[in-house]
Amino acid sequence: MAEYIHLHMSHGVNAAFRLTAGMDLDLHRGPVAVFGPSGAGKTTLLRLIAGLDRPEEGIVRLHSADGPAETWFDQSTGEHLSPERRGIGFVFQDPTLFPHLTVANNLAYARTRAKRRGVALSDANRATCFDHLRLNPLLDRRVQNLSGGEARRVALMRALESAPRLLLLDEAFSGLDRARKTRLIGALKTILAESRIACLFVTHAEEELAALSRQVVQIENGTVHPPVPTADFLTHLSPDRATPLALLEAEVMGIDARQMLLIVKVSGATITVPYTDGTIGQILPGQMLTVVIDARDVALFQGTEEETNALATGLSIRNHVPATVAKISAPEDSPFATVALDTGDQQIWARLTRASVSDLGLAPGMAVQALVKAVRLSP
Repeated sequence: MAEYIHLHMSHGVNAAFRLTAGMDLDLHRGPVAVFGPSGAGKTTLLRLIAGLDRPEEGIVRLHSADGPAETWFDQSTGEHLSPERRGIGFVFQDPTLFPHLTVANNLAYARTRAKRRGVALSDANRATCFDHLRLNPLLDRRVQNLSGGEARRVALMRALESAPRLLLLDEAFSGLDRARKTRLIGALKTILAESRIACLFVTHAEEELAALSRQVVQIENGTVHPPVPTADFLTHLSPDRATPLALLEAEVMGIDARQMLLIVKVSGATITVPYTDGTIGQILPGQMLTVVIDARDVALFQGTEEETNALATGLSIRNHVPATVAKISAPEDSPFATVALDTGDQQIWARLTRASVSDLGLAPGMAVQALVKAVRLSP
């Protein structure tokens, strides 16, 4: 898996617009979003990384955990590694499938090209991808007979069949309705987590970066900014959002269709999430989703797991997550404090009054139970 891409390059898009980037783009912690308005240079950045276009100057280098660094482009030496040798899977906004072939033959073509490079998707990973993308019923279909959502799923599978080290997605979810987008993003999250494929994806939709990315690279006026955590970026993006949002990786453990609830595991705790857009029956156990928790919807309780369970029987708050206080931010000019909580491998926040923090005697390192009043799925 790719650890990071070193970018230090400049490229003239047209007479009036130049794209510049100077950073190490960390990819090993999960998908990274490239965010910005139309025309900002998002697609150009992906094409430069893929080798479909050459920067006018600079260097592009891949650093991997399982091998030496590879120089993909270096203007000073004239090096330019061809796109097919970079181990990249690219899904464009237009799926660009071969219209004269069936779905099965489109996938077989990608698999054959991968084998020529000496790589291949394992049978186990292929079966997982087929399962999560629900491709088996489509294999004998002609491309022209696919819906937009079906074509996107096939295009994604074709990219995965190339056993890429890096998956690049260019507005791969645009044009899909919310239900189809939710299912496709959920399937992709699971596939990437299980196969450990690095992913960089372009979007201008806040809901997509919230659902899939762990970090966000913003492009403004031709400048590619270094990545920031998605939760921090969303808070900055919406200045009226006074409290941070936690975006948590969750695994679907079961479905209560009668109550319209998903049972999911978050950082070792099992919680329930309402699901109301009519697609609850199409989410699979084992699928990875993103749940969103607003700091204003978190209360804290000092007690054991048993005491918390007993307390919950008399409350409408049903979800609780064991946590440790990591940091307390309490501005002197505000009656409120924000408490950062470590849940093991992820972090959430609680918005409390300064008086509550004092009465509870909260301090970094203290074990608490986070009582979560509301949880929602990120689209």
